[in-house]
This record gives sequence, structure tokens and C-alpha cells, in this order.
Amino acid sequence: MRDSLGSGQREAMLLPEALTQLYAACANYPKPASFDDSYGPLDPEVAARVLNSPLTSVSPEDASPLFEVLLDDETAFAHFFPRLVELAVNFEAPFHFPDLPAVVERARRQRLLVVPEVRRATHNLGDALWEVLFATSLASESIENIVRASAWIADSLQLRLDGWSTTDHPSGQDNLSAYILYNLDSIRSRRRLRNDREWDDRPQHESEISLWLRSTDLMTRICQVARSTGEPGPIEACAGLRDLHTAPSFP
Repeated sequence: MRDSLGSGQREAMLLPEALTQLYAACANYPKPASFDDSYGPLDPEVAARVLNSPLTSVSPEDASPLFEVLLDDETAFAHFFPRLVELAVNFEAPFHFPDLPAVVERARRQRLLVVPEVRRATHNLGDALWEVLFATSLASESIENIVRASAWIADSLQLRLDGWSTTDHPSGQDNLSAYILYNLDSIRSRRRLRNDREWDDRPQHESEISLWLRSTDLMTRICQVARSTGEPGPIEACAGLRDLHTAPSFP
């Protein structure tokens, strides 16, 4: 398997392997004996379940209040970080908070990602997630979550975007079409991504993605996919980008 960046210089981890590495990278952070609830009380039953269960058994239902109470406890957050990520990347499960961008943003703001082994494991996780994006059909919200989380991991997404544009995998092409259509109205009307407020703290990444979505190269590529596959997603994305490029207000 070529790596997500399209360089072909190293093998990308599969997602289960990347999660195992992330657990190992955070293994030295101890489970807290109790929780600092200065930002709001944690239900005693939730606290008891979390503190008396293995890390891998923390449930989606308990993850949300746990995430909130860990706001200012960096060591405890580091302990639970792998499990919060694992829950957030289960894209087949019903949505629950915190989502993947929220978890990774917290890790970056708390400087957990400057720890070398955690940084390395998180970058490998990012690579694995883009392999999922290239090879597995996902809901639009899951695609958006991978892209936004990646903006908190990497300083630039350009190589990933370029690799996405050229993927030959049908699922990757479907996801690309879905992402174009997900953002098309906002790109057309405001030259910003659909969830623009979520990008306010990552303006460089939003600009990078917006320019890519508006590029002639992407339009040409998705229209080639539309012609070669005849699939409705690429056909609709091609038509939308053609309309964008022929609008009087473009570029």
C-alpha cells in the first residue's frame, strides 16, 4: 500500500495498527485517581465506570462527559486520548461527541502532539485515515471529520489533496465527489468551506482546500472520472465545478 501522501516512499499503516501504536505512545500517562470537576461535575456513576474499567472499555456514552471534564487536565487527557480517538474513528457507529476534529484539536492545544512518540503515532494515524478515505465509501460528515482533523495534525494538506485528486480507487473517487458537493455552494457563494466557523483557527488550511476545490486541475480530473465511470457522484461534481468555473464572478 502506498502512503497517503502519494510519495510511494513508505508503507502506510492500516488503521488498527495505527491505533495500537497510539495506545503504546500514551501508555506512560497514568489513569487519574479522580477527576477535577472544576469545569462542571462529572456524574459519579460515569466517573466510577471510567475509573474502574479498562481504557479500551470506555463507552461512547461516557466519552462525551469525560471529554468535557478533561478540559484542563492534560495528563489525564493524554491517558484517555487513544480511546477517544478510537471511538471517533468508528465511522460506522452513530455520531457522538467528541468527534475526531475536537479530540485532535484538544491534543494539539494541550501540546500533547509535541511529544515525539505521540506526534509520530498521530501522524501515522493521519496517514491511515487517508487510506480509509481513499479506499472506503464514507458519509459526507465522516469525510469532513477526517479532513478537519488532519488540519490539526499536519502543517499542510496539499500533498494529501493532490493524492486524493488522482486516486483510481472507486471509493476514493466517490468520497472526492461527495466532498466537492458538500462544499460547493459555500465555495460558490462565499469562497469558503461549508463549515467555515470550524476553520477559523486553521485559516491557512481552509485557504489551501478552497483553492484546490476551485482549481482547474480538480475540475478536469473529476470530469475525467465522470466520463470514464459514468457514476452519478462524479457526474454531479463535474457539472457543479463546470458551473462554478463558467460563472461571471469566477475566479
